[in-house]
Amino acid sequence: MTTVTRAPSDARDLVRRLSELRTDRPAGNALLDRVREGTLSDIHLKRLVAMEYTAQRTELTCFGALIARFPFTPAADFYTWLAQLVSAARPALLTAARALGLSEPDMRRWPDEPAAYAFADTLSWISLNGSLTASALAVHSDVTVYFPACADLTEAASDAGVALPESLTGLYTTAPPGDLTQLAVAVAQRGLDRGDDPEEAVCHAWRLEESLERFWQAAADAPAR
Repeated sequence: MTTVTRAPSDARDLVRRLSELRTDRPAGNALLDRVREGTLSDIHLKRLVAMEYTAQRTELTCFGALIARFPFTPAADFYTWLAQLVSAARPALLTAARALGLSEPDMRRWPDEPAAYAFADTLSWISLNGSLTASALAVHSDVTVYFPACADLTEAASDAGVALPESLTGLYTTAPPGDLTQLAVAVAQRGLDRGDDPEEAVCHAWRLEESLERFWQAAADAPAR
């Protein structure tokens, strides 16, 4: 049997490749489009908050799984930190939910269309089956794409005079820690040094970015409840 040995790649090169993909294939944000078109309603905000609730629950579970799969430095420290960040954001999200008349039981079962679980499904697969590099690179992509999209949404809502729950605005205008992406690159590099496939990592990080586009689309679609 022949063993294929991969020379370690540079995680920064993978980050640059994803940046180029973003430039070539820019993602849309259907919820942002609704704000700009003046068609955003309470039902869209309810869907958004409920989907954020699902995403947070998924992230906490996934980061726990990743700590169990990769119980060494810097990976375990990285995913522990991420779990703490998500946990710290939960009270603000629950406050926003209450402001919109949503309870936790509501959000555990609605929205229930497959598209509403696109991000959760993708992150779950990566966390359970992906390599260390794939998981860290996916987090890097998530942070790089998601936080600016949140900022754009709140800015557009403010410009249009659209009232968002105050706690949601606070959540969406909070910038991620400055060294989060740097640590994600360091964790991805550790995986590459261990022999992870760089092409697989880019593939799954890009899948996660595409799932974010479906996340915004699902919030904007608002089928009858």
